[in-house]
Amino acid sequence: SATGERVLFLMRQLTHEWTHVYMDNLFNSVALARSAYQEKALVHGVTRTNGRGIPVDVVQKEEKSKAKQEQARGTVKVAVMKNDPLCPDVVACSIYDTKPVHLLSTVAETVEWISKKRDVWDGTAGEMRPILFLRLNMIDCYNFGMGDVDIADQLRLVYCPEHWMR
Repeated sequence: SATGERVLFLMRQLTHEWTHVYMDNLFNSVALARSAYQEKALVHGVTRTNGRGIPVDVVQKEEKSKAKQEQARGTVKVAVMKNDPLCPDVVACSIYDTKPVHLLSTVAETVEWISKKRDVWDGTAGEMRPILFLRLNMIDCYNFGMGDVDIADQLRLVYCPEHWMR
């Protein structure tokens, strides 16, 4: 696609081999991961499910009822596409949170739960308190690899002047 070609053009400008490239769902696909690998770049990010090369066994459908959403929450499905001569070990993963999130990666070497800590407001105690929670390492890698890009996208949509000036 034209968009994929633009992304590959940018990857060809990278000065270091095997740079980790983090991307949003507009760009990421198995085909792009293969092409990036040929350019000596590794990709990691969320992806759409239609026509992106994600194995059918990994795809999770969005549940409509609250009861089914709660039942599906926390479900993880993973497949490693091994021995592809164009791109070895592409990891496809999905996790159901409030809706399914699908990831593709040539960066990930493992898929595991990691323990994280965050300070949250405790209204009863009237202070911030630390809580422990689990996060999939692929999600953590994506969040920190993307930096503030996702936050900037969210703010751009909220504070879009065209929206308020109609």
